[in-house]
Amino acid sequence: FNQANCHHITGECKCKPGYRGTKCIERCPAGKWGLDCAEECTCQRGSECSHVDGSCKCQNGWTGKDCSERICPDGLYGPNCSKPCDCDLNNTLMCHPWTGQCECAVGWDGMQCARPCPFYTFGLGCRNVCTCLNNAQCLPNNGTCICAQGYQGANCSETCPQGFYGEDCSQRCQCMNGATCAPDTGRCICAPGWNGQRCDRPCNENFFGKNCTETCKCKNNAVCDSQNGTCICAPGYHGKYCEDRCELGTWGRNCQQTCDCDPDHSPTCHPVTGECICLPGYKGLRCSSQCDWGQWGYDCSQRCNCLNNASCTQDKGDCECARGWTGHHCADTCPEGFYGLGCKQECPHKGHGNRTCDHVTGEYSCRPGYHGLTCQNPCALGTYGQNCSQKCNCKYGADCHHITGLCQCLPGWMGPTCAQPCPTGMYGMNCTQHCKCLNGGKCRLNDGVCRCPPGWIGAQCSEICPEGYYGDHCMSPCACKNENFICHASDGCVCKHNFGGEDCDVLLQDRVTKEKTEPGKTNFVLAVLVVIVLIAIIAVMYLYHKHSVANLKTEIARVHYIADPNGSVLDPNHFDNPVYSYQRPDDSSSLLNNATIRNNLGATKASNLDRQKLGFGEDDDDSCKGAYGGLYSGSQAKNREADLGNPNVYTCIDDFKDHLYDEIKGKEGGDEYDHLQY
Repeated sequence: FNQANCHHITGECKCKPGYRGTKCIERCPAGKWGLDCAEECTCQRGSECSHVDGSCKCQNGWTGKDCSERICPDGLYGPNCSKPCDCDLNNTLMCHPWTGQCECAVGWDGMQCARPCPFYTFGLGCRNVCTCLNNAQCLPNNGTCICAQGYQGANCSETCPQGFYGEDCSQRCQCMNGATCAPDTGRCICAPGWNGQRCDRPCNENFFGKNCTETCKCKNNAVCDSQNGTCICAPGYHGKYCEDRCELGTWGRNCQQTCDCDPDHSPTCHPVTGECICLPGYKGLRCSSQCDWGQWGYDCSQRCNCLNNASCTQDKGDCECARGWTGHHCADTCPEGFYGLGCKQECPHKGHGNRTCDHVTGEYSCRPGYHGLTCQNPCALGTYGQNCSQKCNCKYGADCHHITGLCQCLPGWMGPTCAQPCPTGMYGMNCTQHCKCLNGGKCRLNDGVCRCPPGWIGAQCSEICPEGYYGDHCMSPCACKNENFICHASDGCVCKHNFGGEDCDVLLQDRVTKEKTEPGKTNFVLAVLVVIVLIAIIAVMYLYHKHSVANLKTEIARVHYIADPNGSVLDPNHFDNPVYSYQRPDDSSSLLNNATIRNNLGATKASNLDRQKLGFGEDDDDSCKGAYGGLYSGSQAKNREADLGNPNVYTCIDDFKDHLYDEIKGKEGGDEYDHLQY
């Protein structure tokens, strides 16, 4: 089939180019052509490829060997290339030369290629789907994932390792006291009982728990544990909330101490300090003496040898040490970690690196930045230093460090007093974070939230307004007058490309064409004028040349009569007749060979000479062909007309002589010529 050849031995079909199969019935598949369908088609733009010779049959609007060339200039389309393309030039690869459809560049979409690829799509025609995670941005041109703060990895699936945060997880956390930091902003997430920008401040008095938001219920000046709210009762009180006083005979912290008083002379002791309450007439620390303070003996005449306000027994004079003192003479303070009467009370747990408690009262001497019974409370907001006596000087809600007084700025501020906002493009704690807002969006300085310009939405201002909406937050719907408008994402209804006017009803291409046509007419008129001037110049030159040639012929034909320069006697009846001799036709210098022929003619009637003057010579074989002695040719012909008009030129010099002699003979008896009269 299809003009295939059959092998003369095997009978196998040898297919012509463009066909295949055992019987050569099948045409080459799409994209193939030639012998055995081995060639690849190179036709482009949807053109058909001949399965026989690979030639391309172009679609409308295309030309060239492979149909890759537009028939219209750039910016125009249509059968006559008269319609302007309505594409965004910056984002368009090509305007279809027949339909005007815009072929968008990589990463762009829409009828005019004015919109980036929809969310989470990318590439040519926005056909590819992004694989980015955790709210990462996907570049519309190549799909590269731009991770949100706090994430890393090719598809942004990995969180920042512990102790790091921010863009590309490059910032190191600065949190304290077991706190963790948010992987995106670096904000410290404090452990229960702590607060502050770096979690370096314990909860304020009467608050505890996570973020120090729970209220303590402790009473009677009890200490509230900042982490779990447990009440640590002051000496002399006990109970869950320290609401009960110690029972009789007990005293001290948690009422764990027993009164050491003379039972006969003291009913009880003070529940806080343990000091004995003596009956009237009894004195001393145990209420066992009737002597004055510092005396002992049966008659109270001896003086006690005790120090630090200690008393002594009346019978033996043994020292009874006051609170905070110990030793034989009460000269020593309580061992470290103990205080009070008999140094039996244990100091509260040391808080926040403070010094040991007072050996008398058990109270701590707080280091700068703390106060309270156990120095458990930091200085109140706005104060710092020793005894919390100094005032902070920080702006815009910032707090100063309760120990050093250095301002700890809130996110979005910086400077010694936190009075300077973050520079453009930065935000967050200490202004260390880079803004991620796109398309002209601005980020909020404290947390980086993007404030998008009109026409854009999304967490990073990467999404253009949906079709039909525009403006701030894309809240305004477009209501355009006619189809010559388009809905611009930021400006609303605007004229399409190549349209103008208040109602977008003026085709700018026509205006441009008209403007171009008017100068074209002017140029045409100027060109015509120039041509006319050139023609006039050429005509003048031609006439001048013709006139010059005519004058030249006249000069050649003119006969000059001159006197014989060699004659010694001037005869009024004598003249010289120039005769043109053209026996040397190629010698231009001899055109005027004036042979002087002397004549003394006087005849007045017609003669052969007159006939010769008129050119009526005999026409025989021996006659001359002309005054030139031969046929006219070349330059000889130039003067023929002048010769015919000259009465003194003869056809042949021989004829001239014969005729001249005949006339002379006929006139021998007559009068002589006295002068020429014709």
